[in-house]
Amino acid sequence: MNERWKVWSAVIAAAAAILFAVVWYYNLIQRPLWDEQQAARKLALEQTPITEITSIETFSGAESYQIVFGTDEAGTEWIVWAGKEELHAEKADDGWARNQIRLMMQENEPEAELIRIVPGVWKDEYVWEVYYLKRESRGKRHYYDYYRFSDGEKLTTLRLSLIPD
Repeated sequence: MNERWKVWSAVIAAAAAILFAVVWYYNLIQRPLWDEQQAARKLALEQTPITEITSIETFSGAESYQIVFGTDEAGTEWIVWAGKEELHAEKADDGWARNQIRLMMQENEPEAELIRIVPGVWKDEYVWEVYYLKRESRGKRHYYDYYRFSDGEKLTTLRLSLIPD
């Protein structure tokens, strides 16, 4: 009985050590992102009309941006693009809504599988980036479409390599 207890104790200790290492590694990897989001949160609250933050998303383009969604004291919704060198805020109603972009995509590309729609920056313009997957005759392909935030005009489409069947 004593030998069995030692084996189980060793197994439990090893499992705990592995779990600790995984959690530590996850925190190590995520820390830079969390720090960027915390800095964006602070800037948005201090330098824009936002008084309450509802969510933060990451845009990874030529430059990385933390996209802060929030409301002001009157309940007006705002979107903030927080980059390393710039902070830009717009009322959500002054541009196209995520749902408008989603509906337009569903009309234009009904077979596409939408993966993500996030505000971003494309060639110095504030945009909605739409990332989606589309089946083609020889496989699947990922696409990025960029729509101007202010008027919903499609600016460009980037096609990634074909993933053969």
